[in-house]
Amino acid sequence: LFFENSTRTRTSFSLAARRLGADVVDFSASTSSLSKGESFIDTARNLEAMGIDAVVVRHGTPGTPHLLAQHLRVGVINAGDGPHEHPTQGLLDVLSIREFGGRPCYAVSFKGPELWLVGFYDVETALVGGMRMTMSSPMGEIPMEILVSDYKTFGDIMQPTRTTVNVMGQQQVVGIEDVTFGGIDPAVFELPDAIKGLVAAKEAEQKAAEAGADDAAAPAAKDGGDATSDTPARRPRPRPRPQATPPADAPATAPTP
Repeated sequence: LFFENSTRTRTSFSLAARRLGADVVDFSASTSSLSKGESFIDTARNLEAMGIDAVVVRHGTPGTPHLLAQHLRVGVINAGDGPHEHPTQGLLDVLSIREFGGRPCYAVSFKGPELWLVGFYDVETALVGGMRMTMSSPMGEIPMEILVSDYKTFGDIMQPTRTTVNVMGQQQVVGIEDVTFGGIDPAVFELPDAIKGLVAAKEAEQKAAEAGADDAAAPAAKDGGDATSDTPARRPRPRPRPQATPPADAPATAPTP
């Protein structure tokens, strides 16, 4: 019983019913006896008398499905009533909520080429509850479960103080008693002497290579160009070749055309 225009909701409910093996009776308010003055409740009762098993109703007035359920013996499915939340959104929430670690959590799936992971987030606090994952390995798929719990506040940071890892029949529990915040001594980041020696040797090789390149470029600068300048050096002009003087008694040659 759709008393509002609908595409996605009506089609999805109709397809879902048919896939489950039900017969769907389409109803149009504009072509029904409602246009002749029949009441909403009487229309639903007439359909019930024909042997239907359930009614899917959508109406613009809040509370319409609840009112209809009080007058019918068959099931009433809410497909939307005015500004109220769409029921399929609530169904999606219900399907995504699973119990993990003894408390209800939202389940979010992530799937990659070598990893399938489901993260769990506490419904009340939105804190991470843990994860289940399956990793690919040469031995096959390895399932793993990680449960984090017992959150405590250290400073301004909320930190789980208990982590339980279950993998391949073994369980490992890690607990945190206290968290201390402080600075880090810069000496921790000092390189070992062996690494410092390697770095110094590489720097010396680099400087020697640069000095050799400067020495090779020096002759080009002497020939009229500056080795460090972007202006190319000028080439020297070619010297004229000496011309031989012919003897006085040599015959004159005809000019070349």
